[in-house]
Formats: sequence, structure tokens, C-alpha cells
Amino acid sequence: MSDGRRNPVLNNKAIEIHMKIISLPGISILFIFLFVFCMSCDSRHGKNVDSAFVGDTVAEQEFEGETVITRSDSGRLVWVLRTVHIVKNSAEPFTLVEPVNLQFFNQQGKIISTLSALTGGFNEKSEDIFAKGQVKVISQEQEDMELTTEKLDYLKSTNKIVSTEFVQIKTKTGDVMEGVGFESDPNLSHWSIKKGVSGRFREFKRRME
Repeated sequence: MSDGRRNPVLNNKAIEIHMKIISLPGISILFIFLFVFCMSCDSRHGKNVDSAFVGDTVAEQEFEGETVITRSDSGRLVWVLRTVHIVKNSAEPFTLVEPVNLQFFNQQGKIISTLSALTGGFNEKSEDIFAKGQVKVISQEQEDMELTTEKLDYLKSTNKIVSTEFVQIKTKTGDVMEGVGFESDPNLSHWSIKKGVSGRFREFKRRME
């Protein structure tokens, strides 16, 4: 199989997927081509999809292998998602991945934060990302601030990460803040916990002197 490369851009935005020797920008183009091929592979090997990963999604299309998915806006890299397991149903707008290893970039092309989770996926229409299970966000700009929770979404329309679950934030100095509900920019520079907020601060008195 040869390496096909095309570069369609819709509304100055592009999502590129790199799967081993296949590199096709445009999610819909890739899935039409790749998953027809993968469905025949799965039928030969008798593969079964993990029901805990798929949930209610009927896994009619599946791919396993190192995969890099990138999103750009007007030529600027926005995020890069790395995974090894993809499940897709053509009747649904989202694609499931396992695991989630995501990098967010600023306008200068520098990594500002990383997000990891056991499972997740992205909506091909809204370009939102969702993550579930041992979710962790580490900021590269805010003194290695770390966020942990069980569910988290990235909303492309607002460029925010949000959660309705219990969240905990730790800093490299040992401070801990936690509560329920969360909203922030991807690099954790402006964030808020919605309710039940509590915290533990190391050497608080000395730092206030």
C-alpha cells in the first residue's frame, strides 16, 4: 500500500491523521478509506471490541496501531492527539480513542499543556474532545500545575476545558485545591472551581509574611 497524501483545508481549518504509512488530512476522507480496509482485517482475525471502551457505540469500524491526529487552524497547530485504538460508527459524529495523549499548542507553536486519559474521543463536527478515566492535565506554563479528574471536555468554540466532576489541582510547591465543577483555558492560567472548594497550602503562614 502506498503512502497517500492530500491537503484539503475547509474554512482555513484542517484535521490531519497519520496512521503508520497512511497520511490523509480530513477525518471523513480517512475513515472512508481506512476503515473499509480495517473492517476486512478485523473479520479475518475475529477481533472483539472492548465493551467498556465502546459503551453504547456500535463498533462497525476499528483500527489498532500508533496513530497521530492533529488539528490546525489557518496553518497554526492547535492540538496533537496520539492513541493506539480507534473505534468509529459512521452513523455517529464522534470517534472513540484509547488511550488519550493530547498536547495543546499556543500561537507560537509551543506546547502549553498535556492531557492524558484512559479513553476519550473527538466530535468530527464540533471538533470538541472528551476524556474519561484517570484524566490528568499538566500545564507547561503555570509552574507545572496539575489537574486530575475522571471526566473532562475540551470545547473548541470557547477554547476551554470543562468538567462537572470532582477535580483536584496540585502545584509543584505542594498546594492542593479541590472541588466539584471546573472551567479553564487549556494551559490552566485562568481557572475556576464551581462549588465545594477547599484547599491545603504548604507553609502558608511563612509565605504570607
